[in-house]
Amino acid sequence: MRDLSEGHVFKLLVAFSVPMILANLFQSLYSIIDGIFVGQILGHEALAAVSISTPLIFFLMALVIGLGIAAIVLVGQAYGAKNHELLSSILVNSFVLNVAISLAITACIFLWGREILGLINTPEGLMDNAVIFLTWFSSGLVFLAINGWLMGVLRGLGDSRTPLYLTVLTVVLNILFIPFLIQGAGPIPALGVKGSALATVCANVIATFAGYYYLVRKNRFLNVSAWKWRIDTAIMKRIVSIGLPTSLQMLIISFSGIVLMGLVNLFGDEVIAAYGIGLRVDNFSILPAMSIGMAVSTMVAQSIGAGKHERVREITRSAIRFTLVISATVIVLCTFFPRQIAHLFIKDEGVVLHSVLYLRIICWAYLDLSLFFILQSTVRGAGSVMVPLLFSAISMSVRIGLAYALGLFTSLHEIGIWIAIFASTLVALCQIFIYYKKGAWHTKRIIELRTAHQE
Repeated sequence: MRDLSEGHVFKLLVAFSVPMILANLFQSLYSIIDGIFVGQILGHEALAAVSISTPLIFFLMALVIGLGIAAIVLVGQAYGAKNHELLSSILVNSFVLNVAISLAITACIFLWGREILGLINTPEGLMDNAVIFLTWFSSGLVFLAINGWLMGVLRGLGDSRTPLYLTVLTVVLNILFIPFLIQGAGPIPALGVKGSALATVCANVIATFAGYYYLVRKNRFLNVSAWKWRIDTAIMKRIVSIGLPTSLQMLIISFSGIVLMGLVNLFGDEVIAAYGIGLRVDNFSILPAMSIGMAVSTMVAQSIGAGKHERVREITRSAIRFTLVISATVIVLCTFFPRQIAHLFIKDEGVVLHSVLYLRIICWAYLDLSLFFILQSTVRGAGSVMVPLLFSAISMSVRIGLAYALGLFTSLHEIGIWIAIFASTLVALCQIFIYYKKGAWHTKRIIELRTAHQE
């Protein structure tokens, strides 16, 4: 655990965020490696089927992730204020919410997975594999959610190294399991796309239990046997009041991803596979900025909890300088080496050509998104959660409307969709920048910590 409300801001930011960047890059690396195995062993149709499920999974998990972000901020504020009784209550109630919602999501996928996939125009030839992947992946969602909650809480407490170790363990297990479960080995039968999903499930189950039994000896706050298992409605309301707008924002973003997936599905298997490759590269490319943004939220939360509001803008400026260097590097790679990146996933030249066009257009959106994540994390950490929700709704409306207009009613076709994605990120950045410079976010506080616990 680390107090982030004291010390040199830039040094703390780098020391705290670098393990988070590495952890998220490892996590994204698994997604890329999974795509490579599926694409190279099973072909572009299997890769397309798995790609179709990706935005759906993100959509269904958005509520859990949003509540997890709320818990991180509240944990950070409580820890910064040295209010350990409130901290314990936040841990109990956020854990209960996390598990309950992830189980409900799993039930929905089991019951209506095929119908949900049908709503986004999943091609009939890809439907069976898409259903298999989505269903088997969802069987382990509760462990994925608990693992994510555990890492988030640790980060809220100022520990970003342990989540890195847990992530590396999960990714290594994934990589070990994938080839054997996809193509079989010895007594293990070839499971195809089912094997890809099961590799993730098995890795998360093992990492969750191993991580807990390791951490419970080091961190007294995480010992569930010592928790007071009492539902605190005041804490629940605080978590939901922060987490729900964040979840809605993520739902809007993921819903736009589902709508775009439905639009992309109209352009054939090659474009679908190229879009799947692009999504994996997107995730890998923007994760550093997202990780730095998470570090910003934690540092802002702890600083506010400690009553040190003057540190907030200094944290933001340091984060912007840090993320600009990373974004520029990614843009150079995607501009000059897109073909080499695409060839990592697939040999089909038609898919590679579509991937090259996607990467050369979308890479410029990474700069917009990087700056957006930093500014959004600042205002969210300071208590403003509704405004980012509004901005996301506007930018996603621009994305969907422009994508359909350019994709269906011009000769640009799928290239029009890529242009629309870039345009929407520019809209999002302009909005959050104006609000950051002129808004009243800096006057907000998420909770009055002692008062909240006494309600």
